[in-house]
Amino acid sequence: ADTPTAARPASDTPSEPRPRNSADAEHQRHSADAKRERPAAPIEQPKHAHRSFVEASLDEKLVSRMFPVWLQAEESEVAEAIVRASGKMVMGMTTMEIVMLIIGVCLLFAGLSYFAVAYTWGNAEPGEKTPSQPLSRRSGASATPSQSGLMAQRYSLTIPSVLEAPHEHSKKTTYEIKDSSGKKLLNVEVMRPFQDDDTDIGAPHEYVSLHSKDGDEELAMCALAPTGNGNWECNVYQGETELYGSLVAEASTSKMSGDAQFALVSPNGERLLVLRGRPQERQLEVLDHNGTLAAVVHQGSTTFRGLMGGPQFYEAQCLIDADVGLIVLSLLAVDRLMSHRRR
Repeated sequence: ADTPTAARPASDTPSEPRPRNSADAEHQRHSADAKRERPAAPIEQPKHAHRSFVEASLDEKLVSRMFPVWLQAEESEVAEAIVRASGKMVMGMTTMEIVMLIIGVCLLFAGLSYFAVAYTWGNAEPGEKTPSQPLSRRSGASATPSQSGLMAQRYSLTIPSVLEAPHEHSKKTTYEIKDSSGKKLLNVEVMRPFQDDDTDIGAPHEYVSLHSKDGDEELAMCALAPTGNGNWECNVYQGETELYGSLVAEASTSKMSGDAQFALVSPNGERLLVLRGRPQERQLEVLDHNGTLAAVVHQGSTTFRGLMGGPQFYEAQCLIDADVGLIVLSLLAVDRLMSHRRR
């Protein structure tokens, strides 16, 4: 009798189909290996509970638009790296950190600018500003010569005495105007042209001129001539021919006390400058056309004689906005007028 075949126990897992040939077996083996080697899906990191305004509004695309077009070229790997790095740096910063960074950059530039300005001013040589143009008339009755570089602030000048300038004809003598440290600022020239018996008595017998430091440019000039009654007059000229004013000794001059008063008077009779005090003792005040104190003259600590018996110097303190060129020329002219009066 036939014996029944024992039933095969059922398996919990379905059996894999048998490969029909060796190619199918090889394919199934590779599929199984690929499944075993496939990495697990990355675990998504939780997002920040709070994102700053910059983090929420600034992404890599916005950062890339902030760069020039030539940095956005797709073929430029360097540009892409810069954009990515910048975006990550900004995205990782809070609003407060970015604000502090901007403040730090501003402070850095401010500090560099301050040191640059301080270095420039610290290396500038003092006393280099001198009048660069000759006298020029302003509009109106209260015209005075144009302001020069010396008027920008208060200056202490040492002015040479020209009382002892030679009186010989065809003689020229030069002097120097210096600052309080003895540095040369301007040149002064006293010149007496040739005179003979045919020379007109009213013709200038002497010229006092103010020149630039190098002597190439004449800044101001006055001409002195006798008036015929034993006195001398001094005319200040603009350029070579235009009369600017005349320096005259006023009636209040006292020979006994040594007090004197001189005025620079315009052609229409206005007093442009007044010099009063004791000129021989170098004690003078200079007033402008408004009657405001413009300069104080005194012997000071800088009074000295140059080498080889040179001229004596005295000090003039010129105040802010004073017309230094006109004051200096008037002081020199007073010296020459007094010199001719003593003869």
